[in-house]
Amino acid sequence: MNIAPLWPRARLVMRHGKTALLVVFYIAILFCLADGILDVVLSQGRLISSRFNEQTAKIRDRNGLVSGVVPAQNYYRFADMRVAEESTAIGATPLPISRPGFHIGPDGERLTPAVRSPVATGLLLGASQAFGLYDLDDETLAANLQRALPGIALRNFAVPGQKVRQSIATWRVLRDKRMRFDFVILVSGPMDLTECRSGPALEAREPGLALARLFGRAQSKRVGRDALHCAEPREVALQVDRLIYDLESALAYARRVGVPLAIVVPPTPFGNRSDHSNLQFGERFMGPLTWALRRRLEQQPIAGVYDLSGAFDGQPPYFIDLTGHMSATGQAVLARAIARRVGAGFFSPADKVAVASPAQKSK
Repeated sequence: MNIAPLWPRARLVMRHGKTALLVVFYIAILFCLADGILDVVLSQGRLISSRFNEQTAKIRDRNGLVSGVVPAQNYYRFADMRVAEESTAIGATPLPISRPGFHIGPDGERLTPAVRSPVATGLLLGASQAFGLYDLDDETLAANLQRALPGIALRNFAVPGQKVRQSIATWRVLRDKRMRFDFVILVSGPMDLTECRSGPALEAREPGLALARLFGRAQSKRVGRDALHCAEPREVALQVDRLIYDLESALAYARRVGVPLAIVVPPTPFGNRSDHSNLQFGERFMGPLTWALRRRLEQQPIAGVYDLSGAFDGQPPYFIDLTGHMSATGQAVLARAIARRVGAGFFSPADKVAVASPAQKSK
């Protein structure tokens, strides 16, 4: 077969094919360079954005309020808070600081207005709700409990982000320092539930390249949703089981050292009737986990555990953000609910301590 007439055409195809391959190669190089640059820019952008959000994004209402509840200056007072190197046992302990209305003393204690000649002194443990994140010293749960229980002093060693077992470890550390308390209140539960994740599903759905992330809003939203709560009912049940075990272990430790312990499961923005219209988020964050925990405690009550997750009446916005940080109003309502449910006899002999009525508080 004579292929001579085809040779010019073949050379033309080879020349154009070579050009096409070079074009593809250069496009691939440009794509990789662009992806690398975008990766750096996006990561730096997220860092800058997070710092900006930390300082200002929550200050969004025209009246200078955080989430429509907390004065903006309260938020700024907490911006300078620093923590010691995180310990696996007790978490990240806040370092001493002094700002108007916001004081942290030695050992990470959130300072509470002093009570003269208290008949009993208690220890308050828990995460950021008990700590009083974004609340002033006289607005925290400890301060409100002191008002609800005249004659009682509270020392607040709650640590933001602390789990139940870490709170008990903190108690042990304080006991080693010869600190003694007449009773202990542990406000916890929701923080432990946030440990629930769906890691493999999260990684499988996340776009790998920076350019893909720009066009992967749907996948990213799916990832964000799955990262906030357990994906399957079985995982929810297992998470609640683990929390129940930690609560029972905490009560066992209290019995062993001979100090009364009351564990309070506080409200979260979801799973109750509270007004969270000031928060632009959906029910997905804590709803399934909160309802599962409430059902378990209703079906299998535990002596010493007080489920106050439904304590709010649905009127004012008691929360300032999605993770359940409470306003001064929310802290006051929760303190009164604790005083009523736990009972004055837990805190001190009944003839010395009485739960203050609203009329008494107003004097």
